[in-house]
Amino acid sequence: MVQGNASFKLLIPDADRQLSETLTIPGAEPGDILEIRVNNLSPEASALGYASVLSDGQVRPLLAGNHGGCLLPALLYPGNSLYLPVFLPGGGLSLGKPVGVQRKPVFNAKTGTGPQIEVEIEVNILEDFPLQRPRLENRFSWSFLSCHSRPSQALNLAWQDVLTHLQSTCFCSREKARALAATGVQVSFYSAPGLPATTTCICLPKSIVRQL
Repeated sequence: MVQGNASFKLLIPDADRQLSETLTIPGAEPGDILEIRVNNLSPEASALGYASVLSDGQVRPLLAGNHGGCLLPALLYPGNSLYLPVFLPGGGLSLGKPVGVQRKPVFNAKTGTGPQIEVEIEVNILEDFPLQRPRLENRFSWSFLSCHSRPSQALNLAWQDVLTHLQSTCFCSREKARALAATGVQVSFYSAPGLPATTTCICLPKSIVRQL
């Protein structure tokens, strides 16, 4: 259930810089879920980098976890949604730098920056939404994301999220959900030098649910 929303129009001053501003989402409380959508993005960029929320009062965009951060496949393209759990009042949403910038940044001697990237995002506050870890959604699939220092544990957590989602969406048993998921999920592992954890992404096609 949507209990509130907020819209932001932002100018990122340099395509090579992390957006440092932390956005407060009025009404967001621990236990809620933020649904983040990019409604408009300057054509110079193809997506936004890693979104995260405050989990302990610190902005940690390069550390992956339940707060978001450097979950390598979790890029925000126009048309998809990223769901993040809220840990602190106001959410404390931070967005990553644009990716896929198609033209070489031009340095402006007066401002000391490159080109400005314009971003319009919409954030819905969801309550009674069963989610413990980040999730991506587009027209064709859901992607369940989990991060852990042990890849096997990251896989297990993401797999449990897939089964829980299928049970609540299809009103089916755990056994039926497991059988459905086994017919068409795709599993990917992501890691990066210097990062202590591995991200597991399980992509579940929506066509599986439509078959019921």
